[in-house]
Amino acid sequence: MDPCLFAESLVMVSESGQPLGHFSISVQPACYEEQGGQEEDCYLVHAASQGTINEVPCGSSITGRSCTPALHTSLCCICSRLQFRAHPLDRKTHVVKRGGRLVVTKIIEEGEHEVQTQSVSYNCASLHGLISEAANLLVLRVLARRRAVPQNTTFLAFDTEARVCTSTYTAMGFQKQLVGMTEVEVFVIERAVCPDEGIPMTWQFYFLSDGHLARRVQVGSPATMLLQQLPVLIDVDEVEPRPVFKKKPLDWEEDVQLYSQFLDRKVSWGLLYCLCHVCFHMELYFSLLQVPSQWSYPAGPRFPRAGFLQPQERMNPHPHIH
Repeated sequence: MDPCLFAESLVMVSESGQPLGHFSISVQPACYEEQGGQEEDCYLVHAASQGTINEVPCGSSITGRSCTPALHTSLCCICSRLQFRAHPLDRKTHVVKRGGRLVVTKIIEEGEHEVQTQSVSYNCASLHGLISEAANLLVLRVLARRRAVPQNTTFLAFDTEARVCTSTYTAMGFQKQLVGMTEVEVFVIERAVCPDEGIPMTWQFYFLSDGHLARRVQVGSPATMLLQQLPVLIDVDEVEPRPVFKKKPLDWEEDVQLYSQFLDRKVSWGLLYCLCHVCFHMELYFSLLQVPSQWSYPAGPRFPRAGFLQPQERMNPHPHIH
């Protein structure tokens, strides 16, 4: 994931190629403290665009915090602004994790007046596979570096009305693109957010081999985000696979050194066996020498019913008969 943590900047251009504004994305590691005081690693994502389209100043921003390693959303703020002369229009969507629930609040402001506020709460267990708009930028970089998108890649997402819907990712193949004066190969990924009601929103992302964004197109929008200067590509050293040594048959009788070691061990083990054998016989011999002639006498008083006889009883087995 570390090669995907970088900042980049693109230019917003019109269909005729005229500059309209700028677009930037940054992803960096961070750490935040949960309500219980426990710290957790996360990725801090920030994207912003500012420009003028059809003579109307506009801008948008995405700020999010995704927890590692599954990119669970703990915070995401999406803001967009249209600077009309009479009534500026602001749309804000806040996604905050509180305990085991995810609270989504949508706010629409016209000028200085709040027009509409809507809040919805979801159980986090029911949002398995949710990818927020902030986490989406990191997912795209990962797929771009792999240069492949698995078939039927689908996640959960929020539509413009803060309702749960599906988001699909599709590989569109490779194309050639001119960046500055250099022609490069880009990998195209299409993302579509499909609400239950309404028209899907579709974007096409054109990536360099290291995950840098070369172009971004939103279907139906007159503006395109375009990379004008080729960045220094991020080169990650590939980890070489561990060498595998094949097992060779060992013929120790043919190997002079092994055979010599075998003979030395054979002699040493033979001497050790003989020594142990002699010691065992000597120990047994001395043990037999120490056995008393009347071995049952010491045990007789302790086991009267076992049939042990005292010495005088041995001499007269019937003491009452004269």
